[in-house]
Amino acid sequence: MQAIIYTCLGQPGQKEVAFWWIKPREGSEDCELEEETLNLHNSGTFKNLAEGSKKVYAPLAHLFNDPTNCMCIIQDVSGAPRACIQQQGSPTMYLSFIWQEKWTTNPFSSNKFLMGRMVYQKDPCSAEFFSCGYHMSGELKLSRNEQRIQDGIMLTRSLKDLSDCKDLPT
Repeated sequence: MQAIIYTCLGQPGQKEVAFWWIKPREGSEDCELEEETLNLHNSGTFKNLAEGSKKVYAPLAHLFNDPTNCMCIIQDVSGAPRACIQQQGSPTMYLSFIWQEKWTTNPFSSNKFLMGRMVYQKDPCSAEFFSCGYHMSGELKLSRNEQRIQDGIMLTRSLKDLSDCKDLPT
């Protein structure tokens, strides 16, 4: 199985969120990550550019690359860039990862969307994680229902369950 990784590239003041595929090591039965795919390769043995899937994954990256978007920012935390979401009246969400559960599969559809859960910390130095549902169809909408993730358990079935996100469009 492969997954998309979103990464912050560039220097302070010129940062950009990019994305590409990370893949398992060949012959590992999907149990080991091919470390070469942690870096972007445009060609060659470890080519992992997300060309065919760009329309699906680009909208999330664009949120953080758009200088007019004050809600989704890249913030330096202890010298490392972190993707953050800031909503008025709420603590900053320091993103750890984004689970995409549903998305538009018809490339000709005029109603394109992404839907899933965002996993984040409220304090980047804490081991406490939370998740909330999101829906994106042009603009990002976050569910008001937040779940605390049990310590150390990040990939649970609860990330796939969007039933608590009734305040979001489906």
